[in-house]
Amino acid sequence: MNSSSSKYLLVIILLILAFAAGFFSGKNIANNPQMASKQAGSTKAPQPNSIFKMQQAFIQGTITKVDGQIVTVKNDQGVSSAFPASKRISIYQSSPNSKQSTASSDLKIISIGIPALVSLELVNGEYQITSISYTSSAIERGKI
Repeated sequence: MNSSSSKYLLVIILLILAFAAGFFSGKNIANNPQMASKQAGSTKAPQPNSIFKMQQAFIQGTITKVDGQIVTVKNDQGVSSAFPASKRISIYQSSPNSKQSTASSDLKIISIGIPALVSLELVNGEYQITSISYTSSAIERGKI
């Protein structure tokens, strides 16, 4: 075997070892229950980036609780988190006989346990709920 072919063989062996090490270390992190629970239940907002004008997030799920200005949302995977309502929140509902939604900022009209799309905006390092839109399936069932 000449020296150039042994160099190529060495490079290939090192690449295979690097991929295997990356695969097994990633698998170890994914199987670590402490790491998984930290990722799933984290409510800490990412640090704002000055390049963005605004940062938004959306949750598809249900409202489970309203306590003053704090609204608890449970996503479709069953993970719950509480967020403050923005001072400029809009809650969109429509009657079963109308295709138009009406907007309100009154937190008292929030329906608990009804499927909704919740929009959030990052304000001063904290996500705040800016709108709640109830899904058409909830409206069609007459729950709102």
